[in-house]
Amino acid sequence: MFRLRRARRDRRRRIIAGAATVATEAMEQASVLGAVPDLFIATASGGGLSAGCALAIAGSGSTMLAVEPFGFDELARSLSAGRRVAIEGHATSICDALLAPMTGALPFDIHMRSGTKVAVVADNHARAAVSALYAEFGLVTEPGGALSVAALLAEPSLLQGRASIAVASGRNLDRERFISMISEA
Repeated sequence: MFRLRRARRDRRRRIIAGAATVATEAMEQASVLGAVPDLFIATASGGGLSAGCALAIAGSGSTMLAVEPFGFDELARSLSAGRRVAIEGHATSICDALLAPMTGALPFDIHMRSGTKVAVVADNHARAAVSALYAEFGLVTEPGGALSVAALLAEPSLLQGRASIAVASGRNLDRERFISMISEA
């Protein structure tokens, strides 16, 4: 049993370390452009991606903004409470990749230590972000993967006077649903 727990803990650490490469590469690209991002935006659910990004940007002067779908804001609630809090009830969201009932223990600790901020975004902004990413950049993203951009659409003041990086990821979206989202905009 001890070996199994240790293997799970090691796996979680590897997931977070792998996710950190997203922020490391993005920060390196920003540096080549002579930019120092004030804000680094990534989605949160169980917390692996956003926690890895928070670790990677530590000491850079950038603020980590984790984004969650409305109704599944367990990280925001947990950070506010100072302890992990589970989501209760029967909320729904089109961001099906981000519907964890509770942030993982290790990601929660990382976010607490790093001073991560959290934005909570509604599904209509997620749909708009999927459409905008396709229209402007030719990117096909699932709603949960577009939630970082959705946060910027929901709150444009996040960009005013700031250099920012928003992670858009994930393409697990069926054709009909995607077409529906880009035709709604």
